[in-house]
Amino acid sequence: MNRQRGQGVVEYGLIIGLIAIIVIAVIVALGPQIKEIWSPDSAAPPPPAPVSSDTQP
Repeated sequence: MNRQRGQGVVEYGLIIGLIAIIVIAVIVALGPQIKEIWSPDSAAPPPPAPVSSDTQP
């Protein structure tokens, strides 16, 4: 019984380690896109378009 319990703990440890590696890989792969989403520049509205003197009466 003790041996099986130890084996289960090791298996859970391996699963958690694998999940951690996958999460880190996804964060590294999507890093630039995540950075763009959270950058302050992306939240700012675009500047207004310049008004040309040709369109005014």
